[in-house]
Amino acid sequence: MVELTVEQKQKVSEWAEAGATLNELQSRLKTEFGLTMTYMEARLLAMELEVRLKDKTVKAAPVAEAAAVAPVTAEEEMDEAFDGPAPESFPLAEDEEEVPGVATFAMAKDELVVPGALVSGTVTFSDGMEAKWFLDQTGRLSLKAGHTGYQPPQVDVPKFQQELEKILVKMGMY
Repeated sequence: MVELTVEQKQKVSEWAEAGATLNELQSRLKTEFGLTMTYMEARLLAMELEVRLKDKTVKAAPVAEAAAVAPVTAEEEMDEAFDGPAPESFPLAEDEEEVPGVATFAMAKDELVVPGALVSGTVTFSDGMEAKWFLDQTGRLSLKAGHTGYQPPQVDVPKFQQELEKILVKMGMY
């Protein structure tokens, strides 16, 4: 892993405080200091420096004022029945609309891992294409879709990265 000087670490902290994302930190380290880091190395650096990276998330909907006792929803019943939370779904981005009958992004981890992988799973992208993914022992991510040369929609890439990070955190690998 690349070692930074005290001044460089201070600059990274300043960038994060100013609202830089992890990708922006990687880019600035390369342009300003000539340091090339992988996504994982940049993430570990952020953890080491204990900086809070800013999320560019969708604004939350206002909470209803008159919420005395909310009835139990089907999702809450499933949480109780299976003793764990239901899979999280991602909120729609500002420019996205939910269209009935059209697939939305969904990602799951396999219970039985693909041989040679640390973790594996399936993903359904917003264009309806299903793919298998896995992360091997060297940290390489592979995506096998239904046809050669498939590229997932750009809007799904950050969702995929966020969901993969959640899976790795739950497994204690991140």
